[in-house]
Amino acid sequence: MDGFLGGGQLGYNFQNGNIVLGPEVTIAGGDVDGRSVSTQGAADDNITTSLDLLVTAVARVGYASDNWLLYANGGWAGSQIDMSVVDNIAPNTGTWSNSAWHNGYTVGAGVEYARGQAIFGLEYRYMDLGSTNHSAVASTGQIGAFDVDVSPVHSLVGRVGRKLHGLPWQWRATTGWARAFPPRIFWKAESPLASYGGPNRV
Repeated sequence: MDGFLGGGQLGYNFQNGNIVLGPEVTIAGGDVDGRSVSTQGAADDNITTSLDLLVTAVARVGYASDNWLLYANGGWAGSQIDMSVVDNIAPNTGTWSNSAWHNGYTVGAGVEYARGQAIFGLEYRYMDLGSTNHSAVASTGQIGAFDVDVSPVHSLVGRVGRKLHGLPWQWRATTGWARAFPPRIFWKAESPLASYGGPNRV
């Protein structure tokens, strides 16, 4: 999967000397998609995954010098993952689609530059969104159960924000690029006549 994300952040800073601490929440949306063909069975399953919504809540610690801040962060990450599978060759044919919420963690690091009330930054994030079951019924009536294990997501985003006057709160708009190596799907489709399963990477 790869594509672009954009969203907003709200953070709060506690500063003691050069040390800066505080929580930060991010909500982002975008178009991060991945497509592949299954290696299982007849190897005809067309699999699509999409990351459309991303939410993180992290703690941040940094070192400030003049107008610069170098920092690291880590915490919870959650995402809405859409998945669809199309199988065109018998005996297990049909189209399955489902959306499910994935929970995991994120760690990252970045740099910020403050000029007056304005803030400019660049941040790298590593996100592991974990595994969740996606279940759906195809148009043929066949039940599909897919354990989607999203591979680590790497993102690089630019941040432009502003300090709230007289307060330690900050808001930022973010936009950038995100990429995940192919997610791994463990799937099993069931019907009154057949069942099959195995690991697959998409």
